[in-house]
Amino acid sequence: MTTTRVLVRLMRSERGAALPMVLLVFVLSIGLVGALLTAIFGSSQVSANVRGGIQSEAAAEAGIDRALGTIGGNNPCGVTAPASTIEPVYQTTISCNLTQHRLTISSIGTAPDGSRQKIEAVYPLVPENAPGWLQMSGSVVLQGRGGIGRHPQHPEDDIPTMFLPTGNFSCATRQNIYKANVILAGSPPSGGGATINHNCGEITGDVWARGDISGSGNLTGPKFHPNTPSTHPIFRRPPFVELTKDDIGSYFETELSPANTATAIRNAVQGLSRPGVVDLTGKGPVELSGTYNLRHDVVILADSFTVSRGTQFNGGSGDLKRFWLVVPAPGDGEIVLDQQGSGIGFDDNAVGMVYTSGLVSILSQGNSPWSGTVYAGEVEMTNPNNIFLRYYAMPLPGADLTPGNPVDLTLGALTYQRNVPL
Repeated sequence: MTTTRVLVRLMRSERGAALPMVLLVFVLSIGLVGALLTAIFGSSQVSANVRGGIQSEAAAEAGIDRALGTIGGNNPCGVTAPASTIEPVYQTTISCNLTQHRLTISSIGTAPDGSRQKIEAVYPLVPENAPGWLQMSGSVVLQGRGGIGRHPQHPEDDIPTMFLPTGNFSCATRQNIYKANVILAGSPPSGGGATINHNCGEITGDVWARGDISGSGNLTGPKFHPNTPSTHPIFRRPPFVELTKDDIGSYFETELSPANTATAIRNAVQGLSRPGVVDLTGKGPVELSGTYNLRHDVVILADSFTVSRGTQFNGGSGDLKRFWLVVPAPGDGEIVLDQQGSGIGFDDNAVGMVYTSGLVSILSQGNSPWSGTVYAGEVEMTNPNNIFLRYYAMPLPGADLTPGNPVDLTLGALTYQRNVPL
């Protein structure tokens, strides 16, 4: 009996212990189910937020594209940006800064759930007619293959203008090529005249002269304008556009070279991960030499430049690579291009501009013409015996070439695009 009572008592004790265990398992199950439901609800909420973010960003991108399509050709500063009315909607504004020479498109996209995203895209404003004036010192006598050719990637109908304020122009041999306008503003008889020999090869543009043009019948392509009155507007060269460091800095990301040596400058240029500025002003004369394998557009600022003979600029594959050698205002330092012997070389994917309000001196023409643009107060050549320029029109980086008149401006390539917090 005693044993039986003990067993019964133990069995009753075990039945009592099971209830708390069941309750504990039930509570834990409820908690797990609740956590699962919370996770599912939270995931759904995150998905909705992500969807709203994607929709608002896509709408903002669509606003940028719609604005670009609306701008179309010239006069981008006179365009009103359209807005959408179908969700997700976008609102776009187009603003021009003629001082900093750039256009900004701001677009805000709004998703159906109210999510908003703002995108800002900045483009340079490029003059429709980039600087194409060469003010040459004294008289120009072309020998051999002296003259201006055309860069193979440049439109054939866009040509520069050679401006002689004092001297005469002479084209004497069959190999002469001048795909340019020629303006002779000097006073006869010491200036303002042109001699076109019967062996002269080619002049593409017009020839304007205050004096006589002899032998003009030897070329049938250009239009000749001899004895043009000195009051004619053609003789008023556009004023030289002053370019400061601030103008350029507003357009490019700034990166500095650590030292003023040819190797350090070359390393700084080739090491750019984006379009950049190498600022060497105040560090004395700058010499460029060796081979530059350009990865991005670059502006090099200095008080004066010498580009040594044998220097090579390569753009490689992809987009055309541009560089500017700039003596910024108020400086007027000289830029020397040593074209003796093998000269200064370019592949067909690299072009450059030399800019100074002072003198560009082109030494003893060799076999390699400069590719790009020469924009200077004046240009002088020693022994212009070969083509000294393969012309490619380039805008001044960041400069406002047409103050208060945006009609002749067009959009350049995208400078940068970013998401802006709201």
